[in-house]
Amino acid sequence: MSKRLPYIVVLLMLLFSITQALAQIAMPDTVCAGTTRTYKVNDASVPSTYTWKIDGVIQSSTKNDITIRWNTPGVFQLTVQERSANGCEGDIRSGLVYVMPMPVANAGPDAVVCFGIPIRLNGSGGGLYQWSPPSTYLSNPTIANPIVNIPFAGTYQFILNVTSTNGCKSPNSDTVSVTIL
Repeated sequence: MSKRLPYIVVLLMLLFSITQALAQIAMPDTVCAGTTRTYKVNDASVPSTYTWKIDGVIQSSTKNDITIRWNTPGVFQLTVQERSANGCEGDIRSGLVYVMPMPVANAGPDAVVCFGIPIRLNGSGGGLYQWSPPSTYLSNPTIANPIVNIPFAGTYQFILNVTSTNGCKSPNSDTVSVTIL
């Protein structure tokens, strides 16, 4: 056995020196503009360095993870390559990140109507709608264009929040005033 030990050591060293780094990232990814996301490969205890790129532009992180704030809608290619402690370059792993635009809530123009006349609100900007307050004065607070039927004179405000069909929520709501004469 002692005569074979040098051969076993050499074999292990050879295997270790030709082993490629194996970085992995989960892709594709879909995020809303303004979202911050952390991407991670391997375990932090793996003694390697990493080259992260977005559309070919090298990023500042050389760790096994990177945190990115996606501000601009579009499609981006995120790549990472591991360099093991023994200097071997790993395969380049990449995936697409789809950054969806934020919807913009639009509650429509303010309105003035005579008492007893229903009015239809003109919301837009999303795929899902939520009007508040969800009072009994609205025919349906979850549609773009509910009918408002208010039995008292006065000025009433309705706030609209929207969400896009891909799940992005508008960062701002919009308000419409309805005045009943």
